[in-house]
Amino acid sequence: MSCSSNPINIKNTKEICREDCSYSFQYNPNSSAIISNMGDYLEIQVDGKNTVKFNSIDVTVTDVRIYQPSFHLFGGQQTAAEVVIQHKNPMGDSLLVCIPVIAKDGKGASNSFFSKIIPNISNEDKSPQTVNVRQWSLNDVVPSSPFYYYVGSYPYKPCSGKVNIIVFGLDSTATINSSDLKTLKTLIDPISYTKAQSIGGAANKDVVLMKNPIGSQGPDSKDSSYYIFNDCEAITGMDDDGGTSSVRASLIPDKGIPAWVITMLVSFIIIIVIAAIAMMCFSNNEGDAPMADNPVPLSDSGSGSGLKKK
Repeated sequence: MSCSSNPINIKNTKEICREDCSYSFQYNPNSSAIISNMGDYLEIQVDGKNTVKFNSIDVTVTDVRIYQPSFHLFGGQQTAAEVVIQHKNPMGDSLLVCIPVIAKDGKGASNSFFSKIIPNISNEDKSPQTVNVRQWSLNDVVPSSPFYYYVGSYPYKPCSGKVNIIVFGLDSTATINSSDLKTLKTLIDPISYTKAQSIGGAANKDVVLMKNPIGSQGPDSKDSSYYIFNDCEAITGMDDDGGTSSVRASLIPDKGIPAWVITMLVSFIIIIVIAAIAMMCFSNNEGDAPMADNPVPLSDSGSGSGLKKK
């Protein structure tokens, strides 16, 4: 069941989130799935090591939920479904990672994620069911890509609290086969918003929505440590051309030598080489200076050389 407040609309924002919304993951690559049909969502319990990092702090998965259609609005519209992974740290702070789902037939990792569990769920038995799966993992449904971030209340009961929420955009959706989506719709009740709620959500400017352009770092990420982010700050406004901006992106290399340092070192070496060559040339010129045809001795001592007295 969704909350009575307006849904959060995910749309492009110029505001950049930095260190305070970093997220890296590597979930259990071969998990089991114990699934409970809660009436309006599927609740999944996973096993094994499912501890990931949010702002360099370990957070552990407590449960996974599948809703249809999505909780969040994307450009003012709901997607076919949404996966919500709930995490908590030892202090009890929560992190929700939300992935929009669209219907698209295929054999990709996320298609397989759903097809391994949904057809095996009984529509009649509401008690927890253990679904036998192999090579099934949350890694298959969480993208390694840029994401949006905000702090808000739970989008489902208790509809309160202060929760860190990561939401992936429409360019990073998971995909579900149309047959599995059809089955999902028979298993759980839909999330529905009134027209007023949808309009209110699309126009909502109260939420501080930011974007992490580097994005999540998963097990297949090419380089998960080249950039670090510093000082995520609260920004008001969600519109592309609206809101106020009190923070700008500042990418700091985490490893390697900056290009400007290399340029300065090369320039310094070139200057030293040129100066050394110039000094050598000057020294050679002094040694090769022309001598007088009949030099005058500086003293009258010696073996017959010099001026003689009469």
